[in-house]
Amino acid sequence: MAEKIIGLDVSHWQGKVNFAKAKENGAQFVVFKASQNTWTDTRFVENYERAGEAGLLRGAYHFSDYSKPAKPQAEYFYSLLQKYPIELYPALDYEFYDPWGTPSNYGNASWILNFLDAWKGKQLTLYCNASFVKNHLNRPVSQQILDMPLWVAWYPNAWARLNNRQPIVDPWKKWAFWQHTDRADGLAYGMESKQVDENIFDGSLEDLKSWINLDETPEEPEIPDVPDQPDCPPCDCQCKDIDWETLKAKTTELQTELANFSNLLGTLLGEQK
Repeated sequence: MAEKIIGLDVSHWQGKVNFAKAKENGAQFVVFKASQNTWTDTRFVENYERAGEAGLLRGAYHFSDYSKPAKPQAEYFYSLLQKYPIELYPALDYEFYDPWGTPSNYGNASWILNFLDAWKGKQLTLYCNASFVKNHLNRPVSQQILDMPLWVAWYPNAWARLNNRQPIVDPWKKWAFWQHTDRADGLAYGMESKQVDENIFDGSLEDLKSWINLDETPEEPEIPDVPDQPDCPPCDCQCKDIDWETLKAKTTELQTELANFSNLLGTLLGEQK
C-alpha cells in the first residue's frame, strides 16, 4: 500500500480531547462533527480551537437528518463554517438512522442533491458506508453526486486486513478517505472515550495539502478587540469619540452634588420656618 496518512473523526461522544497527544501518536488531521439538522455539536467549537492550537489539519462534517428538509441544514452548516473556517473540504455525512426510517434510493439522491443545490461553499466530501454505496448509490447516479470526493466507512475483517483489501466503492472510481475502524485506541489518541474512529487519506500529507490547495496550515484569523459602545443611530455627531466611562463618572458625581445641594436647601428652608 502506498504512503497514506492517519486522521481521526470526533464528536461530543469522545469528550474532552488532548489533540497534542493525538498528533504525537500519529494523527495528521481531524474531522469534527460540526452540526446536525440545524444545531451545533456541543464540542465543536472547543475541538476546533484545540485542534488548531495543536497544529492539526481540521475538517468538519454535517450529520444529515434526512427526515427534515435539506436546504435549511445546508444553510446552517455553511453559516457555521463562515465563523470557523477549516482547512479540509467540508463533509456531508449521509447514513441511515433507524428512528428516521429508510428512504428510497430516489429519496437519498434527491435529498443529497437538494443539499448540494443550497450549498454555496467549497467542494463537499460525501461520507457514507460501503454497503450504502453498494445498495443505494450503485444505480445511475447524478454526476453532481459522483463529483463529490468519497469518504467511505468499511471495517475489514482479519482476512481482508491480511490481504490488504480495500473497500469497493463503485460507481466511484476511488475513495479519498477511508474510515477503516471505529475501534482505534481512544486513550492513546488523547480521548476521554476508549475508542475513536480512525481514517486513512489516500496519499501523503503533501498530497493532502496539494489536493486542498494548502501549502501550510493557515494561522487563526486575528479578531480585533472592539470596546463596547452604546447603541446609537447613524448621525453626524462625534458621539463615537466620547469617553463614555469618564462621562459616566462625571454624571454620577454631579448627581451626588445635586442630591447634597437638595438636602442642604431643604435644611435651610426648614430653619427659616
